[in-house]
Amino acid sequence: MSSLPVIDVQGLGKSYNLGEIGVTTLRESFSRFCEGFFVRKKAEAPVRSGERQEGRVFHALRDVSFQVPPGQALGLIGPNGAGKSTLLKILSRITRPTRGTITLRGRCASLLEVGTGFHPDLTGRENVFMNGALLGMSIGEVKAKFDEIVAFSGVERFIDTPVKRYSSGMYVRLAFAVAAHLEPEILVVDEVLAVGDAAFQSKCLGKMQEVGKQGRTVLFVSHNLAAVKELTDRCLVLTEGKIIFDGEPEAAADFYLQEARNVTAWEADLDALERRDYMGPDTGLHWRFTGLRMGHGADGLYFGDTIKVELDYHSIRAQEDITLTLHVADNYGTKIITCRSIDAGVKLRCAAGEKGSVRLEIPNPGLPPGVYLLKVNAVSGLEVYLDLLPEAMRFEVISSSETDYWTQASRQDGIRLPSRWERLG
Repeated sequence: MSSLPVIDVQGLGKSYNLGEIGVTTLRESFSRFCEGFFVRKKAEAPVRSGERQEGRVFHALRDVSFQVPPGQALGLIGPNGAGKSTLLKILSRITRPTRGTITLRGRCASLLEVGTGFHPDLTGRENVFMNGALLGMSIGEVKAKFDEIVAFSGVERFIDTPVKRYSSGMYVRLAFAVAAHLEPEILVVDEVLAVGDAAFQSKCLGKMQEVGKQGRTVLFVSHNLAAVKELTDRCLVLTEGKIIFDGEPEAAADFYLQEARNVTAWEADLDALERRDYMGPDTGLHWRFTGLRMGHGADGLYFGDTIKVELDYHSIRAQEDITLTLHVADNYGTKIITCRSIDAGVKLRCAAGEKGSVRLEIPNPGLPPGVYLLKVNAVSGLEVYLDLLPEAMRFEVISSSETDYWTQASRQDGIRLPSRWERLG
């Protein structure tokens, strides 16, 4: 095995000029050049080529450097907007860096967004072969793996159906199966597994462990810290585009959680959060969460207090049969409580352009003191995700002298819920 790193990143930076979405025509390019020239002349301030006004520039990544040896599973964790997905897109050659260098030694298969590289009008079978070709595989190599890919994905009945008719769950299963089975030297996986059911997520984690044992390199981004600790050998923590920790997964998770305790909030602007393309390029464009608020006492949320959540939404297009789901997860991303609107007999029907809010209450949840994570999603019909935010907000539950006994017991025994006991015989 070569001693050279499979991934070598040095001084990587990525900046975006706020308010611009790119130049698409020669006319736009010339217009912007003239506009910039006259603005600079008027200000009588010399500006070097490529220099931008600092107030208008967003730095998604700042001087990121690291190396990954062959066979290592590397985790990437951090809050929303930390630069994790930007880094993976640059490594996957989807986005160009502003500065710095990247060296990849081997084929790279990326699962950053569901069906990346899939053509919606082609069948599942055709997309498997097309993705194989994009990865540099021969037709013979894809044929040798085809049955295994389809069996893993569980979409055998629909393999000759155009993927535009797939639900988001079917889409992600086939996309992951292709990326994981075509034997790339580097496998890059973002938080797309959040849309899969528990059984499929377990299969995916097992497959990624198998890939790592075969000596291939895995880059894994997830808000589920338990999965990161189980799967990876090493972990980077990113914040505001910079690596602030590089070490063992357990130590990285503890470091990240300590940072999270200092940023507990009770209100979040969900409209500003970056979306993953869980069901293709339209995710978040038809219907999306725009805000989240939590109710609490004057001093915060105590053990035993009712959890009160208000969610704001905007229906860009008319939608029917919308089910909302809220998960309360622990620090490691493991779901503890799940609340679905359909279980309470509530399904939303929204007109185009409608803006509204829903309120949810969870009486006496019994959460021990600590930091927790709220995950929210909206589904239309069967498995079709309209919006999904795996880290909508973090909040903290605190204890009081009156509940010390119960909170200590909860720390040791888990969450206590009402139960019914009966002596037999």
